Amino acid sequence: MFNDPAIAGNWATLADRIDRTGRLNVWATHAPALTGLRTVDDLPAMVAETVPPARADRVIGALVRLAAADGADDPDAVLVLLHLLSGGVHTLAAKLGHLSDTIVTLVVGELTCQIRRYP
Repeated sequence: MFNDPAIAGNWATLADRIDRTGRLNVWATHAPALTGLRTVDDLPAMVAETVPPARADRVIGALVRLAAADGADDPDAVLVLLHLLSGGVHTLAAKLGHLSDTIVTLVVGELTCQIRRYP
């Protein structure tokens, strides 16, 4: 998860908002890979490196379809994805850090564009 809330908001606040509004049930109707999810805070464990890649891919794929403009167009799904993919963002930013002082912001911006444009 991002420690800086300026990047993708505060994870705890985001998770609480989604949980309180019952959005997980709505998400599960659109994305069977999310069925049985009790709380947003369960998601990091579902996509952790210790999870079989096919299972993690199904969860990430479901969230991408929820976040995509041509999918469910859910802005909170975008923010959840950004937080879940933060480890990869930081890894890529470390490799590209010589290009810009704001490389994390640039990587997050491009990742957001790719998520939103998913067919």
